[in-house]
Amino acid sequence: PEEMDFQEFLTFARWLREVELNRVAREFAHYATDGTIGGQELSTALQNLGYEPILAVINEILEEVGCEETGRLNLEEFFHFLLVFQARDGLLLDQLQEIQEVFERFDEDGSETIDVPEMGTMLRQMGYYMGLDDLHLLIKEVDVNMRGSLDLPEFRRLMRLHR
Repeated sequence: PEEMDFQEFLTFARWLREVELNRVAREFAHYATDGTIGGQELSTALQNLGYEPILAVINEILEEVGCEETGRLNLEEFFHFLLVFQARDGLLLDQLQEIQEVFERFDEDGSETIDVPEMGTMLRQMGYYMGLDDLHLLIKEVDVNMRGSLDLPEFRRLMRLHR
């Protein structure tokens, strides 16, 4: 395969961002008959965008973005809601805190990553026993930079996928 230079990468990233923004705007427009979206429409739109919305998370983020009273979002608020939702990986604040605490406890070498041995220790202490190959596969699921270990965002993603 042909490699792209940095300028081509930036062009591609901008194009991809524009495609995603348009997709979100179309999804919003589909449900926002009155110019706003909320309730079941919001949940369905999130599902259509590839997310697994949980009501408690939706309500917590609505409060965070200042829309808890009406529970409805205009397009700008919807974009803001999605940014918060993505940054949290669809998790509650207390879940994020708990995941961070677990991550820090099992990052035994202080590398700010969880590697295969640390993941094995963590799972064993939780009562799960996995072989080395299975541990590698588990990490590979979310290891976007392919280092063989997980940083905190990757670890959060793994915890969300297997909750």
